[in-house]
Amino acid sequence: MVQLQPSQSRQKSLPTMYDLPSEDPEEPGLVDEFHFGAADNAEVTIQQLRDRLLKLGVDPNSLP
Repeated sequence: MVQLQPSQSRQKSLPTMYDLPSEDPEEPGLVDEFHFGAADNAEVTIQQLRDRLLKLGVDPNSLP
């Protein structure tokens, strides 16, 4: 399989994880705007999955 490398100009224009602001509230910089809603989003997603499994007749507690 051939792996293609992105062009150098694209590599330079995209941020890496090291370019993004820290989530540590003690460090200066902007707070991640999605950080505070992540737990709520996960809870909604899991509840929707449980509801779908129950409609299919699958006990969510029986899954590994």
